[in-house]
Amino acid sequence: MGADLRKAHRIYLVLAALFICSLVVSNLIFQKFFIGIR
Repeated sequence: MGADLRKAHRIYLVLAALFICSLVVSNLIFQKFFIGIR
Protein backbone atom coordinates (compact mmCIF):
# COMPACT_ATOMS: atom_id res chain seq x y z
CA MET A 1 0.00 0.00 0.00
CA GLY A 2 2.87 2.36 0.76
CA ALA A 3 4.28 2.04 -2.77
CA ASP A 4 0.89 2.78 -4.34
CA LEU A 5 0.45 5.84 -2.13
CA ARG A 6 3.91 7.09 -3.12
CA LYS A 7 3.13 6.54 -6.82
CA ALA A 8 -0.17 8.44 -6.50
CA HIS A 9 1.66 11.25 -4.70
CA ARG A 10 4.23 11.46 -7.53
CA ILE A 11 1.47 11.56 -10.17
CA TYR A 12 -0.24 14.32 -8.17
CA LEU A 13 3.03 16.29 -8.00
CA VAL A 14 3.56 15.91 -11.76
CA LEU A 15 0.01 17.10 -12.47
CA ALA A 16 0.47 20.10 -10.17
CA ALA A 17 3.78 20.97 -11.87
CA LEU A 18 2.19 20.71 -15.33
CA PHE A 19 -0.69 22.93 -14.19
CA ILE A 20 1.70 25.59 -12.85
CA CYS A 21 3.80 25.43 -16.03
CA SER A 22 0.73 25.87 -18.23
CA LEU A 23 -0.37 28.85 -16.11
CA VAL A 24 3.06 30.49 -16.45
CA VAL A 25 3.22 29.84 -20.21
CA SER A 26 -0.29 31.19 -20.83
CA ASN A 27 0.55 34.24 -18.69
CA LEU A 28 3.71 34.91 -20.74
CA ILE A 29 1.80 34.51 -24.03
CA PHE A 30 -0.96 36.83 -22.77
CA GLN A 31 1.61 39.47 -21.77
CA LYS A 32 3.28 39.22 -25.19
CA PHE A 33 -0.05 39.68 -26.97
CA PHE A 34 -1.06 42.51 -24.63
CA ILE A 35 2.20 44.39 -25.17
CA GLY A 36 2.05 43.63 -28.90
CA ILE A 37 -1.45 45.12 -29.19
CA ARG A 38 -0.32 48.26 -27.38
